[in-house]
Amino acid sequence: MSIRGNLRRRLADDVAALGLPPGPARPAAVTEAQLAGLPPAAQRYLRFMGAAGGPADWSFLAHVTGRFRLRPGLPWLRCEAWQYSTCPAVTRLFHMRLSAAGLLRMTGRDAYVLGRGRMHGTLAGLVTVADSAGPETSVSELVTYLNDAVLLAPSMLLGLPVTWAPVDDDSFELTLEDSGQRVTARVFLDERGAPVDFSTEDRWCALPGGLVRARWSTPVGGWRQVNGRWLPSAGSAIFHLPEGPFRYAEFRFGPGAIRYNVAPADVGASPVEGGGLPGAARQLANWGSTERERASALPGDELVPGPAIATTLATTVHAAPEEVWRWLVQIGQDRGGMYSYDWLENLFGLRIHSADRIREEWQHLAPGDQVRLVRKGWLGLREGFALPVARVDPGRSSCCGSSLRRSRGTRSGRSTSSRSGQADAGSSPGPVRHRRAVPPGWPRW
Repeated sequence: MSIRGNLRRRLADDVAALGLPPGPARPAAVTEAQLAGLPPAAQRYLRFMGAAGGPADWSFLAHVTGRFRLRPGLPWLRCEAWQYSTCPAVTRLFHMRLSAAGLLRMTGRDAYVLGRGRMHGTLAGLVTVADSAGPETSVSELVTYLNDAVLLAPSMLLGLPVTWAPVDDDSFELTLEDSGQRVTARVFLDERGAPVDFSTEDRWCALPGGLVRARWSTPVGGWRQVNGRWLPSAGSAIFHLPEGPFRYAEFRFGPGAIRYNVAPADVGASPVEGGGLPGAARQLANWGSTERERASALPGDELVPGPAIATTLATTVHAAPEEVWRWLVQIGQDRGGMYSYDWLENLFGLRIHSADRIREEWQHLAPGDQVRLVRKGWLGLREGFALPVARVDPGRSSCCGSSLRRSRGTRSGRSTSSRSGQADAGSSPGPVRHRRAVPPGWPRW
């Protein structure tokens, strides 16, 4: 299966987990009467976009490509994304993959569901590097939903609790309310009525010191007509920070990149079988391990019973287990690094430097200690990201685990175990296992 297919299939799995209603089989047409009471600039915009007389869209599925930057000063990364949005139940699911030098991959999933927003990111699909939820995230996700509707599916605005307000001949304001949250944005038009920019103060930017409210705009790089609809050919996203504009995303929309009134069941293929990961991803996630190693129990498996995702990686080191342990116990962003490709990890600003010698001050690990995976302050994560040590068998194995309490009263959890064990004289296999669980009904992120 292609990389593109994997990304879309993961989106489809998340949509299926939400149990969204199918929507009308034949959407009604938008009438002139629905436009009559709107500000003149808004009417001109809707007529240019082809909303009048067209179907009252209730969902869309979009595929975009382009480039993305995680922070000011960091390099551009290649990106691809799939998105599914619906109304009148305001729902947005967005899956994105970033790649550096075609090797190291970071996946991001943004969601707005049932009035709550969440942003979640992982490196190589295994290590969580960003996990944001709360009022700021919910407001940010809601205004992003509004932006997408303005630029990609304008007739959806007519089926939402949106208030339209006049500004001048070439702009108008929109206010969307959902689940007690309220966001406002201004839309700027050219002489035809085509949007040229979308601007809002209701967006939060993740900076080293934490989340900062900043003006956010999405200028459009051009329009093309596809099947009677005007669609953007390119666009970008910019945070307007005190030190200057931070353009962090540039997207392209190819012909056929957007489909409308797509039922949840038609977003992609059936849910993935076999450990929660697509076939190609399972091979990478179980790199180097044998079937016997994948089937065997490791210390810490009991922390996440019945995981949604379980992966086992392994390599053979030609050294005694107790010698291998002295290197394993040093792992951590603020200790001996991750013994990986430092230059690739540092493209993401993780500041990881793998040790090339044994350090005595890193030779002690006990339950309750933390193994840091992401430095403090990275992408606005004030405390970074670290896993607490759950159990240690000195000289042989260690296990880290964590859980995240949700407002629904359920938990999602993860565990990471590493072990050094005897394979034959003078060699030691070093399996590393990751297990992850999610609450019932939540997408398997």
